[in-house]
Amino acid sequence: CAQKNMDVSLMNIYQHRNDLPIPLLPNLELVSLKPNKSKQSSFEDDPWRLSTSPPTSNIFPVYEDNKVKQTNGQAKKVIEETSMDNKPIVTHDWFSDLDQITVTIAEKEGFIFPHINYWVQSHNRQSSVRRRYSDFYWFWETLMKRYPFRVIPSLPPKKFSGKDDAFLEKRCQGLSRFINCVVRHPVLKKDEVVSIFLTEETEFAAWRKGAHVPSSEEEFIRTNPNTEELDPYIPQDLDARIEAVRKRLPKSIEYYERLCCTMERMIQLKEARIQELKQYHATLKELGVVEQTCFVPNCQACPHVIRGYESVGNYMDEESVIIQTELENSNVLESLKRHKDILESFLEMLERKSRLDINQLDSLKKKITMNTAKVNQHRGVPGLESEVERLDATIQSDTERMKYQQRKDVHIRYCVATELSYLHKQQAFVSLFYQNYVHEQLQFNRKTIDNWKALEALLCNLPKPEDLL
Repeated sequence: CAQKNMDVSLMNIYQHRNDLPIPLLPNLELVSLKPNKSKQSSFEDDPWRLSTSPPTSNIFPVYEDNKVKQTNGQAKKVIEETSMDNKPIVTHDWFSDLDQITVTIAEKEGFIFPHINYWVQSHNRQSSVRRRYSDFYWFWETLMKRYPFRVIPSLPPKKFSGKDDAFLEKRCQGLSRFINCVVRHPVLKKDEVVSIFLTEETEFAAWRKGAHVPSSEEEFIRTNPNTEELDPYIPQDLDARIEAVRKRLPKSIEYYERLCCTMERMIQLKEARIQELKQYHATLKELGVVEQTCFVPNCQACPHVIRGYESVGNYMDEESVIIQTELENSNVLESLKRHKDILESFLEMLERKSRLDINQLDSLKKKITMNTAKVNQHRGVPGLESEVERLDATIQSDTERMKYQQRKDVHIRYCVATELSYLHKQQAFVSLFYQNYVHEQLQFNRKTIDNWKALEALLCNLPKPEDLL
């Protein structure tokens, strides 16, 4: 009783004989739970992994192998994704040192043509720049040109009229999800355009006109990779994996859309509960004013009841504050939307691949074979020297085009293979945000229980029936 600020009396002790205190563990949200180690599991030693337990079901299967390398006498753990017959794709540093980008609404500018500015702040770069929606659109368009076969999230829609506060807030959240997804992508985060967008302090529209803008050519042309080194990293069953993902993603996206809508309704219900609690508090206060004077002369019990009204109202108001704090600190809805955005972006990438990956290898091979046969027939025949020379040049040109197409095809398949690994890794972030959500619920439910327990202690001393004669 003393721990709950209650009078130590036999009556109070009897009433709370089965009421044991609930332990309060501070900073629970910072605690990382570790499951029992299993000899057959490779998840515990994964240094990039943020979740505390392996996902129960992986819709994007991948083989994982733990290897320990010795560097300067220290064990360096490396997690590698592998297929059964291919070299591993090293992914241990993909999610190390993740940046956190904050996007907030700065101010409105322009009288005739009003527009909104946004502050874009990078935690790792210690930078803060001002950007417009058109700057974001240029940035997205440039990334699409430079990385057509990478997962690039979509921008929130541009609205030309009716820019109310609710719309601006949703757009700001969408821009935040977009830029954070970009800086957490293992390839995009290293791009020079990303760095410029997050650090260039001058007005971005003016910079695009006056500065040397990086090339918008696609990744294969700019990097000119050695495809012989990339080919062993491509799983032999890549096409089967792509087809499996292509079939599953639409349903997954649909279900995540439902989850987002359901979570949104749950949040709206909590917002409505906040208003109802405040309304109840205000009504109790008004009721106390009306019943302040009892119609029974010299009544000592009713004033205690009125003070009980005040206590109930105050603690209901405190409950509304707890719920409001919970809503302000919870990011589970944005986490669900972010994962849905990634699924949609991956499906869009597959559609771009089908549209842009035009393979002419078969037609080139046929053309080279036909021209080679003609050259063999005409070579050495008097009067056909110029024709032979033309065919030789055509064969050489087509051969170079075929080699180029083969190299590009290998690079595209390598990009898709790494994006599949990237998509699979997102399952760990799903585990993480659910773990955080549970920790948040525990934290705020403890505060709620403590609030009601404190009110219960105050109400124990209210008048009883025998006190009201």
